Amino acid sequence: MANIIDITLDTIESLNDSVEAFDICDRFEIYTDDIEDLQDLKERLRLHFEAEHSQVPRLERAADVFAELRENDTQRRNALQSIFKTIKESLPLLDLSILKRLEAENVVSESADTNVRKRITMLETGNCPILVAGETSSGKSTLLNLLLGKKILPEAHLSCTAAITRIKYGEEPRVFKVTHQPDGSRKSSEVPIKKPDDLCSSLEPVLFPKGAAREDELEKCTVDVYLPFELLKSGVYIIDSPGIGESGVMDDVVLDFIANNDVFAFIYVIMTDKSGGVQEDRIQKLLRQLQDMKDTAGEPIFDPGCAIFVCNRWDLVPEDAREKALENVNLAVSEGWNRPMDSSKQIFTLSAKMAWQHSQAGYMTHDYRRLVRGIKGLIPVSLQRRTEHVHRWGKHMVERTIDCAQQYLHSANLTRDELEAQHNSQKKRLDRLEKKSEEILKKLDEHLYKECETITDSLSKYLSSDPVCAQVTSWTNAEAPYGFSWNYLEGRIEDAICKRIIDAIRSWETDEKHFETLKKDLFKKFTREFQLIESELRMIENMLERSSETDSSESRDLAAYMELQDLMDNEVNKMSIVDFNLGEKIALGLFSPIILPIGALGMLLASPAFLFVDVKKHVRKRKEKQILKQYDQKKCEFLRDRSSEALKIMAKRDVTKAYVDAQLQEARDHLQMMRESIPQLISSTRKYMQSIKEDQRSKEQLIDTYDPVVKKFTRVNRALEDFAITRLLSYDYNETDVEADIRLVKGPTSYKGNWTEVFSAILKSPKGQSLKISVKRYKGATCEKQVREDIIEMRKMKQQKRRFIPTILGTYLDPTTELPSLILTPRLTSLRVLSSGKGSRKVVPGQLVQCLLKEPIDCLIQLAAALAYLHKNGFVCLDLSMDTVMITAGRDKTVKLVNISKPVTMPPPDPNSTIGSMVYLPYSVLDGTKPYDADANIYALGLMMWEIWHNEHVYKSQRILVVGDFIAGIRQGNFPPEFETGKMDPTLEAYWEKTMRACLSGEIAIKDCRDRMHGIKDLLNRKESAV
Repeated sequence: MANIIDITLDTIESLNDSVEAFDICDRFEIYTDDIEDLQDLKERLRLHFEAEHSQVPRLERAADVFAELRENDTQRRNALQSIFKTIKESLPLLDLSILKRLEAENVVSESADTNVRKRITMLETGNCPILVAGETSSGKSTLLNLLLGKKILPEAHLSCTAAITRIKYGEEPRVFKVTHQPDGSRKSSEVPIKKPDDLCSSLEPVLFPKGAAREDELEKCTVDVYLPFELLKSGVYIIDSPGIGESGVMDDVVLDFIANNDVFAFIYVIMTDKSGGVQEDRIQKLLRQLQDMKDTAGEPIFDPGCAIFVCNRWDLVPEDAREKALENVNLAVSEGWNRPMDSSKQIFTLSAKMAWQHSQAGYMTHDYRRLVRGIKGLIPVSLQRRTEHVHRWGKHMVERTIDCAQQYLHSANLTRDELEAQHNSQKKRLDRLEKKSEEILKKLDEHLYKECETITDSLSKYLSSDPVCAQVTSWTNAEAPYGFSWNYLEGRIEDAICKRIIDAIRSWETDEKHFETLKKDLFKKFTREFQLIESELRMIENMLERSSETDSSESRDLAAYMELQDLMDNEVNKMSIVDFNLGEKIALGLFSPIILPIGALGMLLASPAFLFVDVKKHVRKRKEKQILKQYDQKKCEFLRDRSSEALKIMAKRDVTKAYVDAQLQEARDHLQMMRESIPQLISSTRKYMQSIKEDQRSKEQLIDTYDPVVKKFTRVNRALEDFAITRLLSYDYNETDVEADIRLVKGPTSYKGNWTEVFSAILKSPKGQSLKISVKRYKGATCEKQVREDIIEMRKMKQQKRRFIPTILGTYLDPTTELPSLILTPRLTSLRVLSSGKGSRKVVPGQLVQCLLKEPIDCLIQLAAALAYLHKNGFVCLDLSMDTVMITAGRDKTVKLVNISKPVTMPPPDPNSTIGSMVYLPYSVLDGTKPYDADANIYALGLMMWEIWHNEHVYKSQRILVVGDFIAGIRQGNFPPEFETGKMDPTLEAYWEKTMRACLSGEIAIKDCRDRMHGIKDLLNRKESAV
């Protein structure tokens, strides 16, 4: 074949003659028998040129994309199934008291064994049903044929059957039709295939019988098509639904199928060239149905992230109308889902007809390639969500089992008097909590009712105003809907009027922000109050597991969460509520693992959904027949009268109230959930406490019964955690969502350590707003498993309200390291800022202590307390130094540790490289003889004390040495840090130096170090500096 190298894209673009274009195609042996139009010829040439000059394959088959995802899903399901089989084998260890507690908390229904078996069965299938829906004539069948790579489904402009078509894998082509009889019975028959190579002709009379039936005569049936296609062999099967919106019967068939079948992924095809791009009422009705589907725990069954919207017939949309069409689709979908859309991942433009045409010649259009890649991203999300659902239930069940067993084990170590005293103490707390929770629920209910009344009054008054009346009732002939039959036309008129009213309400909300303000307020109130309830319940349970002497420390931990509330108030007020995604809310610790289902509060933050369905049910007018001629003669007057009447109905207070209630239904549902779950949990805890108190078994019997449970289920819990780390961690953001703040790439808000680096950045939101953040990036030498473990542990500690853990908003894949990076908030500052620059400042003698040591010692106390907790639980803070310990801005500095990890052995650095910032590492870590462990933290703490005292970098002159020389010098004692005296009170100086030297020599435990820091603070409070 001739080389196309002598033709450029500019040459192709400049073609304006079909004959010339055909000649070039013939010269390069490009297939053109299917093309007549010049623009299509130029597109074929462009595709051929790009295929010849890139590494991208001409045609990336959807089958290949799906097949490569199959193995990962199979491995993931098998791994989790193995863990659940271990759970099943361990169930005989559980006695009746634990099983009753699990049932009382609705962790299990029926029996634990039945629940575990059910999850094991759920993991056996790798099927991924994808529902393809859309309006009639939107091009669904063409798109499906394109994905299948062969013309299987017939195409028609009108739906004459209410058939659901399921396309599955089979060893040979077969078609079965199941007809749904009026009496509820079903009749199955196999459809004969006359020509195996032309399945389309056999399906056409089944899906599109001759003669248009009336709506009440549409045949309801399910058609199962089995094909030996690789795409379907991967476990994916496609569900083709009737067109949405043309018939109530067909709509009901689709919605009924969704309600009674698993739908893991969803592709909606939009006829974009019609009526501004999207029929809002149709798409929103379907999306609302999907959104309203909940499981027994109240969680949404369908994840909006598992949906793709295809704007088909894009070639027919004028260039100047495309931006507006996409905007309409995005808005309609966002309101239907009650959440913002990530349009880059979920909304795609396509001409399925052109893509099919070019695919038959072996080429792939740009839009189709992008869609296939979008589907490639959709399938793993869909498949993983099923696994996540099973994993989350298993984790909750196992953790609650451990909690119950540990409470019995603790009681085994108490005398009867001690057990009685503990029971009475916690019973009083439960009684107070029960009363308090009732007061909270009543207060929130009253607040919601009052605000609803206020909003209703405001909206009703607004809809009755003259400007709104003029806006809704003024029409021109160009704006009037057109149609050939009144049955069709009245629906379009209804849509147009509803859209006017919705636009008016939308404008009112944009100006007044009633719904947004209330939702933010409810979000903060619900979170604040219910976290207190949840924390109190957890503390009561913890008291049942530990001695009462831990009460005070637990109370301090409870108070720590208020810092989160301050952050939340600040950020929720600053950003639009629709910018919070589920990952952010989980990261912020806004879900109670005991009380709330994981998705419950998420819907509370959703933006108000101004839907057609919410307006239509109030303004729908009875059908009027035989007035098409009247409408044609006086369109504007007819529309004015009809819209005026609809607006008056909508402005009535009871109708407006119903509309407002619909916007806030999630808040009411959430309150109702709390009314049911809180008393149930308190009652369950009370009964369990009573059963422990009345238990007559001996200490030995209790240990024999419950110690094996704790040990066995703790091992299972670790396996589930490891599974989550290796198999389930997904990314909340793209790298394009994060932009480095170039003003602050260096300085106190950034550092580069030996394992990680932190830099300031901006997190961009879908609404164009931004949030100042810090980003933690791992170095390439770090393994992915360690990174995932670190993230899991940090999130767990944050959920435990550990103040020293920053809030993790989410993660994204860093393209330079191919490792997860963490998005942290608030923006953090290095601890070094508390001492840097102060030496050059003019300081009044009486203020010297306050200026140089008071703030740093407060931070060192926090740091020592955090390290004590970490070391006790087997963790360390890697790379500890003045640069890597971060603090919050503002008056009250809070220490934040971003490098939480298990002890790590560092690969020995090149002995001829410069030591630089590695001076903070003990020589035993540098030469690889010891891991970076708790001793390394204490050593680094000693160096930090030296730097704070002297207000300069330690080993400043030695940082230019090579690693080998520095290690040798430290080992031989050649670089002892000299301690300057005579600056402060001698007692303070001696105590500071003694503590510092003890840290450097490793002669002090972190707990004692923390006590020493408190001693230094006491001295600072009593002494003035001596200058």
